[in-house]
Amino acid sequence: MFENRVAITTDLWTAGHQKRGYMAVIAHYIDASCNLKSFLMRFVYVPCPHNIEVICEAVHACLVEWHIEKKISTLTLDNCTSNDK
Repeated sequence: MFENRVAITTDLWTAGHQKRGYMAVIAHYIDASCNLKSFLMRFVYVPCPHNIEVICEAVHACLVEWHIEKKISTLTLDNCTSNDK
């Protein structure tokens, strides 16, 4: 499916007052006809704390599962509160 580079975006959110985190991992790539394609690779539970180590582990597991860890062009993470120190 991925002959060239792949851009990855994520969106992480917490469900209700349970502090249960969920993350969508989405792949974006250009196909052979030069069309932009995007699809949901994985929807995954992310345990607390939602820090950079936990998030990276979840993303890395997805990339390894799809065998694309060496084809990533960009990786965009959206989790503002994890970056607050």
